Amino acid sequence: MAYATNPGYTNRTESATRSTQLYDLGLLSNYALMEDEPTECRLINKTAAIDREEVISYRSKKIAKVTTSLDVQNPSPVATGTMYGVQTESIWTTEDAGDLSVGRIDSPMVITISIRQERNARITSAMVEEQLERTISALQNADGTWRIDDLMRSALKPTKE
Repeated sequence: MAYATNPGYTNRTESATRSTQLYDLGLLSNYALMEDEPTECRLINKTAAIDREEVISYRSKKIAKVTTSLDVQNPSPVATGTMYGVQTESIWTTEDAGDLSVGRIDSPMVITISIRQERNARITSAMVEEQLERTISALQNADGTWRIDDLMRSALKPTKE
């Protein structure tokens, strides 16, 4: 018997107005390996100032169960899962040369993308990539502008397409 896996939603058409430019970070040439363990790999940006580091961390671990707030009607017999993701940590600096009393202010920023999925052969990397793209799309309006300004002010409810 042949099986087909689908996400259950039908709004899968990509919008031409939504394009996010990705950076070519040069992970092998611009970063040095800080840590290489079975569940974590950490890289430090060699182009960053020594007092304002940027660190990229990759993590992966097995989990007993993939939890969700959704009511799963027909759960998979597979209960175990994998949690993996990437995190960037950096320091953004503000300097005002005209006001010596302010000097320099360093502000840390941490962004984490975490994925949890069952350890199940029916889940492919293409499916995970689609879900990741949908998640990032939820941070943008239909015109391609980001919702970050609203979200950082706790204005969570979308106000335009």
